[in-house]
Amino acid sequence: MPNVRFSLVVSFVALIASACGSGGESTSESSPGSSQPPMATTVAVSTTEPPETTTTMPPTTTATIATTTTVYFAATESLYPPESMASDGASGSGCAPGAGALPSGVWFGYVNAGDPSSLQFDLACWYFGELAWDVADGYGETAENDYYVVNQNPTLRTVPVSGDTVVHHIDPASIGHDPISYLDWLLEPPGYLECPFGFCPLWLFVNEGEVTEILEQYVP
Repeated sequence: MPNVRFSLVVSFVALIASACGSGGESTSESSPGSSQPPMATTVAVSTTEPPETTTTMPPTTTATIATTTTVYFAATESLYPPESMASDGASGSGCAPGAGALPSGVWFGYVNAGDPSSLQFDLACWYFGELAWDVADGYGETAENDYYVVNQNPTLRTVPVSGDTVVHHIDPASIGHDPISYLDWLLEPPGYLECPFGFCPLWLFVNEGEVTEILEQYVP
């Protein structure tokens, strides 16, 4: 009987083992000879490129500074003196240009001598209107006919004359300005004024170191 019992136990164990081999879970490893390849896992990587930046440079500009040169010329429609452009109130460019050559401007004075290329000029101060009375009062005098001349500096300046200089000469008949050439003016006999080398108050219009116009100043 013991042998029969042992046989039954062995048979029972074999039965259980057979059942587990056929109905249990399969292992995770692939059996040899299997035609199915192992599953490959693909990971998608998303790369975000930064937007391309464009740097716009401002346009290069070149500043152009316009330079202007003042040209001094005679306004002959009036017998009045030029308006004051000076801080001291004297008519024209004043009477304090400093030492040396006359700079560009409108200058009052008298011509003592001259030749075709230059003249000797005695600079003076011409005051007009109410200011003339104030200046004259400071010298203990009066400004008759609303003008007053101050000429305390005996310095003579040699001023070059342009080749086409025009002189606005006062015609003795019309008491108006008559334009003539500088060369003719040097030879002109005295008219309303004793010009050019007597009592001849006048204005020099100087541009870039040369006299370009001369205007005789009417005095009543």
